[in-house]
Amino acid sequence: MIKLVIPSSKYKQTFISAVKEIKKLQGFISPSVQQFADYDLKRLEGNFENYIVLPLINTMNGVNLPEGFVSATEFWIIKDENFVGRICLRHELTEFMAKYIGHIGYMVVPSFRKQGIATAALKLVLQKAYERSLSEVLVICEDDNDISKHMLIKAINTFGGYEDTPQEKDGKKMLRYWIKTIA
Repeated sequence: MIKLVIPSSKYKQTFISAVKEIKKLQGFISPSVQQFADYDLKRLEGNFENYIVLPLINTMNGVNLPEGFVSATEFWIIKDENFVGRICLRHELTEFMAKYIGHIGYMVVPSFRKQGIATAALKLVLQKAYERSLSEVLVICEDDNDISKHMLIKAINTFGGYEDTPQEKDGKKMLRYWIKTIA
């Protein structure tokens, strides 16, 4: 069983293990996975709280946001008290985000994929979105991301929603899925 938690130093070691696993990946890496590959291991080990946890808490509270960013809650996906991924809920969207990014972004650590973790996390975050008075959320993925496409179509069929007009970003077709939130 998985749960969503607010980032915490409690999960430091399993978070660092996930980063090390991701750094070993070869070939194409999606932007959400690349973020983890870019983390500095020395900074993670040395000052996890200030390097990772506090900036995420600030983003959740709308503090010190870079230009073009909005407040967002990053939930860590936890299974058996281990960090296995992340799912982010943006509280609102800019025009750019409404075209290319959406309300929700997620990443599951490669060794935990194909276990239904992303689907379970999506269901939980749809409840969190409902609590924030969002009646539906936009999730966007690249056209060649077959696993995400399958999951999002399944979510539309389960919770309701629809596919929106795709957009193109950097020469890639970006698919857009509106999914109803759940109480």
